[in-house]
Amino acid sequence: MGRVLVKIGNLAILNIIYIFVSIFSLGLLLIPATSTLFHFIKKLRDDTYDPYDTIKPFFRKLFKNARKTINIQIVFIALIFFCSFNIINSGKMTYPIYIKNVLLIFYSITIIECLLVGLMVSYLNANYIFKKESDILKMSFYLVHRH
Repeated sequence: MGRVLVKIGNLAILNIIYIFVSIFSLGLLLIPATSTLFHFIKKLRDDTYDPYDTIKPFFRKLFKNARKTINIQIVFIALIFFCSFNIINSGKMTYPIYIKNVLLIFYSITIIECLLVGLMVSYLNANYIFKKESDILKMSFYLVHRH
């Protein structure tokens, strides 16, 4: 019973750290934080962790993942910012209503696509080792669109 409570406590601590890191980094560390959370959940499941040392290894792995995926993050954040900015400003333009609707749908799909591929990049980065960033992007794009 004690080991189960330790696992539940570690899971709660990891999720709280994940939420704080995501909020306080303004989304800049969202992909590495998600990747680190997936990694530690896997370690919890496989019993390959030190149950009383959670916070320090989480931040070590977080910054290691941040260095690995910084280029992917920059591209996704720029795309999401660009699409959000255009959604806001397309309403102010004097386009016909059908063009505004097409732009809204296109930019919304692009934002959803970036979020889904970013989530899959996080999962793949936590569980597998890729030599190049293009490999992880290709694999995550394939997995998102496969189903």
